[in-house]
Amino acid sequence: MPFLNTYHPERFHGFNVRPPYFEGWFYKIVTADKSEVFAFIPGIFLDKDPTRSHSFIQVLDGHHRATYHRFPVSSFSAEKDQFLVRVAESYFDWGQCCIVLNSEGRTIKGTINLHGVTPWPVSTLSPGIMGPFGLLPFMQCYHGVPSLYHTLSGSLLVDGREINFDGGIGYMEKDWGSGFPAAYVWMQCNHFETPRMCLSASVAKIPFPTGTFRGFIIGLLLPDGRLQKWTTYSGARLSNVGITDTTVSFEVADRHFRMAAAAERTEGGLLHAPYARDMIQKISETLRSTLRIQVWEKGRLLFDETGEVAGLDVNGDSAWVTD
Repeated sequence: MPFLNTYHPERFHGFNVRPPYFEGWFYKIVTADKSEVFAFIPGIFLDKDPTRSHSFIQVLDGHHRATYHRFPVSSFSAEKDQFLVRVAESYFDWGQCCIVLNSEGRTIKGTINLHGVTPWPVSTLSPGIMGPFGLLPFMQCYHGVPSLYHTLSGSLLVDGREINFDGGIGYMEKDWGSGFPAAYVWMQCNHFETPRMCLSASVAKIPFPTGTFRGFIIGLLLPDGRLQKWTTYSGARLSNVGITDTTVSFEVADRHFRMAAAAERTEGGLLHAPYARDMIQKISETLRSTLRIQVWEKGRLLFDETGEVAGLDVNGDSAWVTD
């Protein structure tokens, strides 16, 4: 994995890489009244067999419909010194996502503008959400959060129906590497009772030269702009991770903050992910989960809130991530 753009996780990292390799961005957009929610996932998949290589845009909506729009590798392009990605007629950057799709029984056209993007902080020893692990050249999967919270404007014409996103809220993350973790849990929410909060949380089975370990990255953007981080590399403690047919829950703590989270498992749409030398349709992800968080600072309860239109994804053998 070359270190080009290491300190810019939002940019394309796949220049001159050897396959297998994938890279994808996740744009979640929600209307102001929360009646409509979409995730757009542009990306590229490269395999040693060129016939498997392709670029793509995945679409998931709040009605559990998922479509996979496949394009040639030549339809993908990216800038080297800034965040700008194109797939066929669509393009994506920090300020806009412009969607032009007419395939797989779905027609989508329009432009969504992003205002006030809030990236996960980057520093010399911590190039984003992965902390020092982001500097290691042998990780299976790298993760970035270009924006925890931003507002939206613009509209989309979806299958002949216009959807207005003025005043809506968005979130953006991305992944790149040789493949997804074999087992993981992911949840994300921007719609709590207190405005301007964002939860981004993932727990995964991480392969490492010394053996596999359970890694976690959990961030809570607070209304005052502080980002509370609980991570494997910071020494936080993850406990009581539970996965049932109806809920996903965990607790996490450091010296000052403790949080308990529980999300409702609901019906989702099947997304493609990079496994076994191909993009395989195997991930059931919902954008309509409901979750509750309780947050304490030095033993004092700060928040006890419910979030709506939350993203939730549970994949692989849950025994690897549960206690």
